[in-house]
Amino acid sequence: MSETPLPTKSESKSSMIEILLRSWRATLGRYPSIVMLLLLFAVSILSSFQQQTFFTSPNLLNIARAFSWLAIAAFGESMVIITGGIDLSVGAVMGLASLISALSMQIGLPVPLAIVAGLATGGLAGWFNGVIVAHVKLPPFIVTLGTMSVVRGITHGLSGGWSVTDLPPGFRLLGQNDLLLGPIPFPLPFIFALGVAVLVSLLANQTLLGRYIYALANSEQALVISGVNVTRVKVVTYTLCSLLAAAGGLLMTARLGVATPTAATGYELDIIVAAVIGGASLFGGKGSILGVLLGAAFIQVLRNGLVLLGFPTYWQETAMGVMVLLAISLDYWRREKTPIWNWKGSRETKEPGSRAPIQNRRGSLTFLISAALLLGALIVWQVLVKLPNDPSSSESPSQQTLTIAWIPKARDNPVFELGRQGAIQKAAELSANGPVQVKVLYVGSVSSDTAEQVRVIEDIIARQVDAIAISCNDPVACVDPINKAVAVGIPVMTWDSDSPQSQRFTYLGIDNYQAGQAAADLLVRAMGQQGQVAILTGVPGAHNLDERIRGFKDDIAPYPDIQVVATVISNDDINLGVQVVEETMQTHPDLDGWCFVGMWPLVADRGSMPLWEEAALHGNMKTVAFDTLPVELKLLRDGYLSGLVGQKYWGWGYDTVQIVYDHVVDGKTYPPFISSGMDIVTRNNVATMLQAWEVNDFSQPLPDPY
Repeated sequence: MSETPLPTKSESKSSMIEILLRSWRATLGRYPSIVMLLLLFAVSILSSFQQQTFFTSPNLLNIARAFSWLAIAAFGESMVIITGGIDLSVGAVMGLASLISALSMQIGLPVPLAIVAGLATGGLAGWFNGVIVAHVKLPPFIVTLGTMSVVRGITHGLSGGWSVTDLPPGFRLLGQNDLLLGPIPFPLPFIFALGVAVLVSLLANQTLLGRYIYALANSEQALVISGVNVTRVKVVTYTLCSLLAAAGGLLMTARLGVATPTAATGYELDIIVAAVIGGASLFGGKGSILGVLLGAAFIQVLRNGLVLLGFPTYWQETAMGVMVLLAISLDYWRREKTPIWNWKGSRETKEPGSRAPIQNRRGSLTFLISAALLLGALIVWQVLVKLPNDPSSSESPSQQTLTIAWIPKARDNPVFELGRQGAIQKAAELSANGPVQVKVLYVGSVSSDTAEQVRVIEDIIARQVDAIAISCNDPVACVDPINKAVAVGIPVMTWDSDSPQSQRFTYLGIDNYQAGQAAADLLVRAMGQQGQVAILTGVPGAHNLDERIRGFKDDIAPYPDIQVVATVISNDDINLGVQVVEETMQTHPDLDGWCFVGMWPLVADRGSMPLWEEAALHGNMKTVAFDTLPVELKLLRDGYLSGLVGQKYWGWGYDTVQIVYDHVVDGKTYPPFISSGMDIVTRNNVATMLQAWEVNDFSQPLPDPY
């Protein structure tokens, strides 16, 4: 009888390690939400290493408030994804529901009924999606993509492109107030998010509908054979998704205090990412509400941490994109043939159907490690590498530091990049010549996004910068975060676009009303005292643009034969600006004049607006525009434009840094408004302005434009 040899010490040790590894993987497989908890913990710890303000109460409350409406919308999206579908219209539904509620309150409807109206709007949009997907059997991607465009069109049509302000205090408190539980204040949106999470989790796990939702992706035919009304399940699921998206949109609007027609644009990606990172499989059949809640929190914690670390905002978007690719790739990897490695190094491959549960969840651990490595790499880069184009990055040990957050309306507008360069140059000059080291932190959303700008301001407050200089996307939405900054001792000034009702200490810019009058004077000189005129604006509700339009209209009011036939909106987007200009030219072929209160469509290459270009060169149509960048100056020189009204873009940065420095370091006070002056450019002085750009010297005055 042969004896079984006892395991050696090394073999016992190997077996114990293997058991521990298998136990760890099994735990992650059984409780995938642990992955997100560990991710949150890893990101938080890594962020706090470099910025001690991360774990402060204001920053944590800011994070909790900021991800709440994203989480609520993601709960509904996850239900659709679990069925094997997708809903791309959630961001548009958030915007429309918010606008309907705001308009309802504007006409005097009580707040509760206005909220019901917004929720009903969202539910109706979801019901429409569900009916088309379930009855017509079109792919959810196509259906919801079409719905997204329809809903956005309705939103712009109902609003006329303008924001709805002066919302009742009873509505705003839902997004701005806290609930005090003992000594700890909890933001109301966070409380709502937790409550919705509990309700949706009960629906998903304790009801027949929830079981049908999970079974739908892989067992639809079996459900049909079992007598389940699959069509009804799909309709209910899509209705629930849009209903929750509407609820998230209402909370976002309550937080901002204003409903904008562009609200939640592009948010569908963040919502889907929160669901997928939280464990909802794009292949259907898998997901948890707790995981989605943690996924939404993870997105906000990562963004907040990167802002606190002072990362360039372009790289923040890159980091988010990498996380999305990791989540989706690992979700796909788990469903394909998985190479399984045993402890002794041998390899075998199993088909998906025979894959062991432990190996089936191996991607969870890989995702955790990958995410931690990603953030670790970003922090190492931040510590070891100087940020590009930042001459103020070398700090003398004997100098104090003044950190100024310089926040534009959007980073994709070249005029703000010029202002950033001016800010960095002035910071370098002050640091070299004075006792204080001045650092400029350039942060902001890629495109004009009111909610994102508010989030950025609150993150900057948590970072405890020394001062903020901001160009406001919306004057009303910026009031609360600016006042919060001032309340904690951070002075704020505005530039380019003001928030006059806030507690900012000054505003640097042109008198936009007078600038609008100057534009009208240029157009009347070129066009004459009669004709049809169209106006192109940017983001509706932007205070600076509204003032320009008001000044323009008031100045042409004495000319009864000049008629404004259209005011179109570009949302500060170059492509949209080109589109609406050409559409207006088709609608009004006899148009005599244009006033572009911004430069948006003029950045596009020549040939992008053939109707406008033909009328400008060979017809009688005249155009005046704002901004004096080289691309516009060349259009003026070549006969496409009749005149330009320009701001001091370099001074937006150069002068604001000096003003903040004098205010913070020397205690200098300023009047509420500081005029930066404006440039009037015509063919008489365009050559001089082009020369100034070539030598990068704007110190000399321009010749008389007339």
